[in-house]
Amino acid sequence: MDLIKNKDVGRRITGKNNFCPKCNNRGRVKIVKECDKEKFSDLFDRYDATGTLEHYICYDRAMEDCEYDYFYCPNCEEGQKYKDKYPEYDGI
Repeated sequence: MDLIKNKDVGRRITGKNNFCPKCNNRGRVKIVKECDKEKFSDLFDRYDATGTLEHYICYDRAMEDCEYDYFYCPNCEEGQKYKDKYPEYDGI
């Protein structure tokens, strides 16, 4: 499998080959700890209930109030710089 070429691309996406849907080109993924899954779900639903915020904003706001772990994204070049800092993320 080839890595997604998103090293140093940042927010300027020049094509579909430069975007990683697993990590949103961040190179690392935040995952809620098991002890806070229910709290996260309740917060996400509360933020989403207004209908005015996009889902990624609801997700980020709910994540701020919960405990989480970082994992590196194994699918893109941006994630390779976090390879030594965080464990690999296998989800999604």
